[in-house]
Amino acid sequence: MRLSLNENGPLAILLDDHKLFTDTFARTLETTRLFSHVFSFYDEREVLEFVFKEKLTNEIVFFMEYYINNETTLNLLKDIRRIKPKSRAIIISSITNPLLIKDLMRYKPHGVISKYSSFDEIIKCLYFAGKTKPYLCPVIQKLLNDPSADQALSLTSREIDIIRRFATGESAAEVAQSLSLSPHTIATHRKNIFKKMRCNSITELLAIARNMGII
Repeated sequence: MRLSLNENGPLAILLDDHKLFTDTFARTLETTRLFSHVFSFYDEREVLEFVFKEKLTNEIVFFMEYYINNETTLNLLKDIRRIKPKSRAIIISSITNPLLIKDLMRYKPHGVISKYSSFDEIIKCLYFAGKTKPYLCPVIQKLLNDPSADQALSLTSREIDIIRRFATGESAAEVAQSLSLSPHTIATHRKNIFKKMRCNSITELLAIARNMGII
């Protein structure tokens, strides 16, 4: 725990499994004098335990990496919205795949900032995030505006999940069973995926998906 100079400011909770970045970013947040306290965590469970255990009355601003220990923090985003509905969640990540960013936006973060951005973008995000719409830094906005991303952005989250399951070696029947869907439904999804990705086989699909960073 670190204490800044604004006793009436919100709490900042940082979550990133890269400890050097987290500790450096925490010290940087303290210099802004915007927060009453800055807490650093490296695991999702630690964050949830802290939020449940502590009687937190200040506004909370969560700063979270998109990937933690090779898993996304999307479920944590949902938990935060349920447990602390008045808090704000800002994703700070090095992701560059427009498809992943689009999928992330479904979970309604208050802001998405690239780790390649300047610290001024953090301050700007804190001011604008949650007022009318999610704040996207210029790096993230440029990725979403890239015309070459249109093909990937047309995929749904379910289709992405199916592609990733195919990539692990699951057959269509196994995918249907693991997702509790009928084989007919999986066949329909596969047909739609082939059409969107302009391919005719699973092998070709997986090659394209790897090049696009989906798997």
